[in-house]
Amino acid sequence: MLKTEEKYRILVVDNDNRFLERISTILRHLVKSDETSVICKPDVENIDKLVQKKMDFAFLDERAFTNDALLSGLYNTNPNCLIILMISDNGGQNIKEIIKTFENHNQVFMGQYILKDNYPDYIIKIICKKYLQKVIHLN
Repeated sequence: MLKTEEKYRILVVDNDNRFLERISTILRHLVKSDETSVICKPDVENIDKLVQKKMDFAFLDERAFTNDALLSGLYNTNPNCLIILMISDNGGQNIKEIIKTFENHNQVFMGQYILKDNYPDYIIKIICKKYLQKVIHLN
């Protein structure tokens, strides 16, 4: 568990409601703070207004990486936001397009991703904690 007094905003977007619930529960458990909010949305198309607000983390499914307007808004408003790609096993067919779009907006593509299928919660928790620790300063 990461304890912080600072306020962080975490956006999670995934059309797979089951995985959306899993990862949001993991993130809420990892960051114990009354000030930190985890915003979960199942639809990429309806988050344009959310990306205009300050976000510290964005866990986005592969559909978000094919939406150039969404990524432009996110990068322009939140240049320091850590963006993590959540991809399923069958999302590999679009991987070249996803990486190309990501690199167009973020020239320092660090390969931050989570494979959604076939991983137990404890593995996803370890991966999420690693990403959160890149930004959150531990007390």
